[in-house]
Amino acid sequence: MKTFKAKKGPFQERPFYSSQEIEQICIDELSSAGFLPKGYYLMHGQQLVMPERLELQPDREILKWHNDAVYLG
Repeated sequence: MKTFKAKKGPFQERPFYSSQEIEQICIDELSSAGFLPKGYYLMHGQQLVMPERLELQPDREILKWHNDAVYLG
């Protein structure tokens, strides 16, 4: 964590966290609270591949909804 000095406001120094630090803090806290599925670690950073058979593919409208309404990253 870095800090930077403020010219105005009630705090002389303010913390600054990189995106990677924020992600790690969140992962650690979610994991310790039992809210992070264990499979996440196996999939994190991996490319997802759609099944070739159409009947095994997820519904595109549901994927769009999930991308628009659930995944806000």
